Amino acid sequence: MSVDYRLGPQWVPATRPARGRRPGRGALAGSAPLLDRELWTAVARQGSFLLLIAIMAAPAASPAAGLERWAFPAMTALVAGWFALRGRAPAYVTFCLWLFLLTPLVRRIADLHAGYSQSNVLMLAPYLAVGWAVLQQPRFLLARGHPGQWPFAVLFGACLYGFLLAVGNGRLLPGTLDLLRWTAPPLLACYIIVRADAWDAICLELRALTLTALPVLSLYGLYQFFSPPLWDAIWMLNVGMNSIGQPEPFEIRVFGTMNSPASLAYYLEALLLITLSLRPHVRWLNAALGIAALAVTLVRSAWLALAIGLVVFVVRAPLRVRTSVVLMLAAAVTLSPLALTNARMEKVVSNRIESMSNLGGDKSLSDRVNAYEESVQEVISKPWGQGFGTTNVSSKFSKAHRIIDGGPIEILISIGVLFGFIYILMGVVLLIAAIMRPHPATNGDIFSAAVAIAIVQALAFSSVTTLVGEIGILFWLAVGLLLASPRRRARALV
Repeated sequence: MSVDYRLGPQWVPATRPARGRRPGRGALAGSAPLLDRELWTAVARQGSFLLLIAIMAAPAASPAAGLERWAFPAMTALVAGWFALRGRAPAYVTFCLWLFLLTPLVRRIADLHAGYSQSNVLMLAPYLAVGWAVLQQPRFLLARGHPGQWPFAVLFGACLYGFLLAVGNGRLLPGTLDLLRWTAPPLLACYIIVRADAWDAICLELRALTLTALPVLSLYGLYQFFSPPLWDAIWMLNVGMNSIGQPEPFEIRVFGTMNSPASLAYYLEALLLITLSLRPHVRWLNAALGIAALAVTLVRSAWLALAIGLVVFVVRAPLRVRTSVVLMLAAAVTLSPLALTNARMEKVVSNRIESMSNLGGDKSLSDRVNAYEESVQEVISKPWGQGFGTTNVSSKFSKAHRIIDGGPIEILISIGVLFGFIYILMGVVLLIAAIMRPHPATNGDIFSAAVAIAIVQALAFSSVTTLVGEIGILFWLAVGLLLASPRRRARALV
């Protein structure tokens, strides 16, 4: 299968397999034959994106770090725009994902050399890059035949209400930042649906990104756990987030290159679900590293999400993928303890596991329950919402900074009971429509992984805001991939 980013995958007539070669061995789950050469060429492309971002981020470690706060978002937005305007959908999607993975690290390095800045414009880089997807919105909303048009339109309408409410309350800047956080993830989903012609090529690049990103995130996270770099330690001291531990070896809840342990954990969980269906033998090592890094994030909801995701994946996947997943999981379980042989590391993880059976003495759980109770009273007193810019990251630009754990509460506080219910309902409608799509004849491994990712992100909604911001990208990426998948069914799921 040849790939052209502008035209999408080109159909090549099937040929009889060579004598002595088993048919279908080149792919999993009934997907079109995928040559290892094509996959590794895609891995090289992803490596070039990583190198490009590193080059653009280099001034963050120099006296020009203050200027880099503005230059990095501008440069990355221009690169993303070049991909988007030239119709290179796979490159555009994966480049945006790389920015979500790496921008927080670039920010912390810049803060080390230019001084800590609570409201750092550098963090806008991934959202500005995804913003180019808005150019496809007229085509998505006005052209016939795109799945999910009306639910997406209603969802964007609810976001507009939250923005207008923020402007009416004098929060233009925080409201604009929240508008980016809320709309960028579903915009990326709409972009993928519009570019359904490039679906096979996007799936290829996501495999390549997984093979590249999972070891990068995992190795950096494990290094951070054993010896936190100075830029991470300084950031931890300035941000005042006590839940992530202390900037000392073995006392940190790993957040890796990302902005929080939860963000890293859910991205690792999604990458692991894709990894478990890949063919290259390096996936064995990648999965073991990923599980070890996920363990030291100490995010229990992500551990549970991975377990549920594996069950969903095995149930939905074709037989050949199920076999591969079971064998891969057995290998990962066997190899990952090798990364936990350090006694202090094992103690930290085991204590966290034991806390799952002692909910009565779980401080983080009790704090969350208390926060929910207080937030419910706030929602009752202001049922029409307070508008964007009142919670989490965007609230740093307003008078009162507050962190909200839990998707329903953030949504209800921001856009009120009525529009919050509509927003959540549209998310449920789109989720159901996505997971009910027929299993495609190609790329069954990515399709099955996307089903699992979408479901576990929805199940974690009460714990973290899985529809908004950097974690929300995972849910909407999965929904977009599923809704964009070809309607031709696989002849057999075995």
